[in-house]
Amino acid sequence: MIEVGIGGKSKSVLSGTVETKRQRGHRKRSTNDYFQAFANGCSQVAGSRWAFLSAVLLIIVWAATGPIFRYSDAWQLVVNTATTIITFLMVFLIQNAQNRDSHALHLKLDEIIRAKRSANRRLRFANV
Repeated sequence: MIEVGIGGKSKSVLSGTVETKRQRGHRKRSTNDYFQAFANGCSQVAGSRWAFLSAVLLIIVWAATGPIFRYSDAWQLVVNTATTIITFLMVFLIQNAQNRDSHALHLKLDEIIRAKRSANRRLRFANV
């Protein structure tokens, strides 16, 4: 769970509400919380060097078995199906991670603006 806050209170990225650490410990976990935990874990695993090395190893093993299966259509279908499914799922995983990062960045920027009372809240564009 990504949180932004100062002084014992934080704004939860998942729920968009301000809650203390004590309140967070007593709330019931929703399916969204479980999904976020799963998505975080998958992002960590998929972004590791071990995942990359495993993928390279699987491709090498698949390529090495080509002569055994005489480069049949079924042999080709295995890697095509696997890569299609993985790509489809990774698109959603990447989008989820990007949404969380973007939301956390906006929360942090909002907190900085609120902390600095003399901050100008309007965007100024330089004359080019």
